[in-house]
Amino acid sequence: MEFTKVNLKEFRKAIKQCRKYVAGKKSGLGILRCVAIKITQDEQKLVATNLEDCIEVPITALVGEPVEICVMHYVLNDLLATLTDEYIVLAVNDEDTFPRLIIGSEIDNNITELIGITTEEFPPLDNIKKYIEEQKK
Repeated sequence: MEFTKVNLKEFRKAIKQCRKYVAGKKSGLGILRCVAIKITQDEQKLVATNLEDCIEVPITALVGEPVEICVMHYVLNDLLATLTDEYIVLAVNDEDTFPRLIIGSEIDNNITELIGITTEEFPPLDNIKKYIEEQKK
């Protein structure tokens, strides 16, 4: 497994930018409480939506294996707040029923796995952007 390396400070900033576009903890649709992480050779971004608005936040990464997974925003945000490295590594373990985001930290000597949801479950942003534009008319 090749890990993908991201700057922790930039990743935290991108997660914070997504916050107001994530549905609250009481939302009936769990996927709307998630941020979608999409890191491939072609695109590197975080995506969030509450179905009323959406955001795509570009990030930079040294891509090993692609990382495409949705994880609960507040869980990821809280975890990142505990890390002190300049860089962290990410990977996805999708061998089980639920995919898991693996987050590694060298300085903290820590590897954490967060249960996630596949990005196929995430609402398509093109439809949401189209809806938003129609509502503005």
